[in-house]
Amino acid sequence: MLELKTKIYFDEDIIKKNTYEFSACGKKALIVTGHSSEKNGALKDVEDVLNSQNILFEIFNDVEENPSIETVMSGRDFGLKNSCDFLIAIGGGSIMDAAKAIAIMMTNEDKGADYLYDVNAATNFVSGKSYKLYEIIAIPTTCGSGAEVTGNAVLTIHKNKTKGSAVHKQFPKVALIDGKYILNAPANIIKRTSLDALSHLIESYVNTKANVWTRQFAEMGMSIWAKTKKYLLDKVSIDSDICKYLMMSSTYAGICISHTGTSIPHRLSYRVTYGDKISHGTAVAYFLANFLDECEEKEEVLKYIGFNNIKEFSVFIDKVIGYIKVDKELIEKGIDEILKNEKVLNSVKFKVDKDVLIKIGKI
Repeated sequence: MLELKTKIYFDEDIIKKNTYEFSACGKKALIVTGHSSEKNGALKDVEDVLNSQNILFEIFNDVEENPSIETVMSGRDFGLKNSCDFLIAIGGGSIMDAAKAIAIMMTNEDKGADYLYDVNAATNFVSGKSYKLYEIIAIPTTCGSGAEVTGNAVLTIHKNKTKGSAVHKQFPKVALIDGKYILNAPANIIKRTSLDALSHLIESYVNTKANVWTRQFAEMGMSIWAKTKKYLLDKVSIDSDICKYLMMSSTYAGICISHTGTSIPHRLSYRVTYGDKISHGTAVAYFLANFLDECEEKEEVLKYIGFNNIKEFSVFIDKVIGYIKVDKELIEKGIDEILKNEKVLNSVKFKVDKDVLIKIGKI
């Protein structure tokens, strides 16, 4: 089974070519974004369209990298106070995850932040029938999370010193994807987010929930991602084609994980991202080669991404992310959490025990 809950558009000047999607969502938009959208032109393109359609809007641009539940609640209050009736998320995974969580909490305006992780509540929150609907238009300006086509919202939980995915799901109604928004992005951001996309593709492909459809999407995504390797190694300059490949592979990856979920590298990364302040894509990639080495599908994966063996792949990862110092205790905490998590333990075909996790965790 493969179900796409998000309408996906992919083209140059995609925002201006689909103005009707904005007017179809509501009369006043809550734009959830960061300050980079002003630099890459995405925010101006959206403002021009909204003004042409006489759609009012308010801008909430206080979303940090790895957004917290406190930020979500602030955005919820801001959106309700200004009577916004739909959301536009412009940015990377942090922005889109925040927007999803804000939309969920706007719908549940009488609830506190704990509702995001209330496993006793409905755990499949999607566009509904009997409750107020706050639809989302997602416009990605990075190439890693694929959050424009997923229902997940991964947020920072400061009291637990880690990150966690909200139990409710809210998929964007529309994704408008244009490679031009990453053309002038800092190379380090593009590289670390592209490794997140690769992690999604690999973790989905080897996942026990994968099926013939998700694997076809993962195969396509990995093959497209492989076209960007020379850029990631600084052997060629970025151009419009590479931007297109980066964005396409990310979206394919998002489609895949929306059906299968992620696996061990992502779970190990959460403590590291919070404790060592290492970017999410870098933290996930740190564990990726050793994880793939345990998978029975590793030869297939290596073929699709264009490597001859695990060592070659590991060297590539090290060159892209550079030297990073990871706190051993944070990895150990991540390992302990995985050993108690049946969902993660059952996400792969190989037997997961402490020794295997120590190898993957490089400790």
